[in-house]
Amino acid sequence: MLAKPCRLLIYLKLLANLTYGAQHISFMEKILIVVPCYNEEESLPGLLTDLRSIRNELNHLDFLFVNDCSSDNTEKVLAREKLPYVNHPINMGYNAAIQTGVRNGLDAGYENFIILDGDGQHPPIEIKKLIHAYEKGADIVIGSRFKDGFDSTYEISAIRKAGMMFFSFLTSILIGAKIKDTTSGYQIFNDRVARALLLIYEGQFPDAEVIFLLNLLKFRIAEVPVEMKRREMGESMFSSLASLYYPFRVVSGLMIAFGRYFVIKGKLANA
Repeated sequence: MLAKPCRLLIYLKLLANLTYGAQHISFMEKILIVVPCYNEEESLPGLLTDLRSIRNELNHLDFLFVNDCSSDNTEKVLAREKLPYVNHPINMGYNAAIQTGVRNGLDAGYENFIILDGDGQHPPIEIKKLIHAYEKGADIVIGSRFKDGFDSTYEISAIRKAGMMFFSFLTSILIGAKIKDTTSGYQIFNDRVARALLLIYEGQFPDAEVIFLLNLLKFRIAEVPVEMKRREMGESMFSSLASLYYPFRVVSGLMIAFGRYFVIKGKLANA
């Protein structure tokens, strides 16, 4: 893991590498869709078609892609399509990619954000469900792959589903509200949550600790069922080794969350 001073230097470099397309927008009305990408050369063309389709329908969506040092032609696809994107100089992981996109969005004046994976697992048409739930007053809405009970929109292995059910149960007890999909990266949130996430994200995954900390910080959290797809192309940002480490990371993260809460709360108050 990179030392924090080193990460700070990298983030300063990232700001210099940001490439924006022309923006004719009112930041108060626009939503920035942050799309983390790692070796998504094959997935991006179909995703871009769907994103442009939903943007034509809703008219208030902008994109920012974060290329997490892909080794394929992901950057060439983004450049060819003349899309705004940021390059990580080294592979930094999923959460760092989210932080990069959110930080640049905040600097540009955006007040609302959607996170959508670049692998095609999050159909852009489902953005309408997220926005509808968000308009009811939540600070963050999580798109859940689970509908009735824990029936998923695509097949999940029994071991993985058991783990997801356990962390759902644990998180729901801790925050006093039912959250089924604690690892979903399909989300919409406001700028206050965005600033908190810049301080909360430390590991490589969105997880139960993040939801727990947002709840401690008094953010209103909602969840809505959405359709998700199985990854068919590209390469996951999560290695097999990291996936094995994940349960231990979540449990330890929850154990120290109270201590982190006071630190994060203090930093947000002084921001």
